[in-house]
Amino acid sequence: PATHGWLNDAKSDLFELLDFYVEQGVSDFLCTDISKDGTMTGPSFALYEDITKHNTAIKVQASGGVSSLDDIAWLAKQQVGGVILGKSLLEGVFSVEEALACYQNA
Repeated sequence: PATHGWLNDAKSDLFELLDFYVEQGVSDFLCTDISKDGTMTGPSFALYEDITKHNTAIKVQASGGVSSLDDIAWLAKQQVGGVILGKSLLEGVFSVEEALACYQNA
């Protein structure tokens, strides 16, 4: 994982960090796959699936690569706590209303 505005590599792996922060009482996490951010090539489905299976009590906000309503539906079905959208909205791939309806009805 990267820290400090994606400038430094963390000394722990992602799941060690998640476990540490859960022990501190944190339950909501924003996770951005920086290799996907702004690419609209689809999110890191396996990453979010691994996180949600690792600890079902946490809520992860998925960020990076979302390019379609299908991406949003898949993430919602994986029980992510939310989806961060950027370029897909800026480029008019879908509207905020369509994205919300897709997430809520998945």
